[in-house]
Amino acid sequence: MPTQPPNGNASASITKFRTHVRTDTEKITKLCDRILATRYLQLQKKRRALMAKPVARTYIPRMDICDDEHIPRVFAALELPGVRRESLTLQVINDYLLVEGDRATPLQAVLSTCSPSPVEGEGQSPTTDRDGVASAPPSIPHYSTRELAFGRFKREVALPKGITANQVTADLMEGMLYLSWPRNPGTYPTPQPSLSMATSMTMPAPAAPYVSARA
Repeated sequence: MPTQPPNGNASASITKFRTHVRTDTEKITKLCDRILATRYLQLQKKRRALMAKPVARTYIPRMDICDDEHIPRVFAALELPGVRRESLTLQVINDYLLVEGDRATPLQAVLSTCSPSPVEGEGQSPTTDRDGVASAPPSIPHYSTRELAFGRFKREVALPKGITANQVTADLMEGMLYLSWPRNPGTYPTPQPSLSMATSMTMPAPAAPYVSARA
C-alpha cells in the first residue's frame, strides 16, 4: 500500500525547522570565528609587545643526556650560550643536580656602546635634576624580533642515589655546559680534584633543604 505524502502543514514545519537549524549553526560558527579572531589578535599584540620591550624571565635551557648501560658514566650537555662561568651555580642537593644562573640580554653589550641611552636603564623611573625638574626615563631599545632566551635560567637533573658533588664533573666550553657523573656511585672511583666540579664551577653548600619540583 503506497504511503501518503506529507500534508502541507507537516512539510512547512520541516522546512521551517531546517531553516532554524541552519540559521543557528551559522550564528554559532560566526560567534566561534569572532572569539578565535579576538584571541589571535590579543596574542599577536602580546607578542609584539614582548618583541619591542625586553622582558627578563626564567627559562629552562635545552639539554641532551647520554645514559648508555655499557658506559660507566652518564654524560649531559646543556645549551648556555653567552653565559659566563661566574654567573653559573651548580649544586648537588637531595640526589638532584641543580643548575642555575643568569644570561644577560644578548645584544646588551653592543647596544650599550652605540645607544644614546644605556641599556642598563631599562625599566628605570624618571629622575630629577638639582632644580627638581623631572627628566624622561631612559629609552628602551626597540626590537623588531625577539627569539633568543635570556634572563634567569634553571634546570634540575635527577642523579643516582648517593651521588656527591665531587663525583660530578663540569666544564663550560663554547656555550655548552658538559656534565658527567657515575651511574653507580658506590662502585665507581671518585675523580681526582683536577676533574671535579669544584675546580671549574661554584659549588656552595645548600643553606636549606631542597625539595625538587618533580617530587
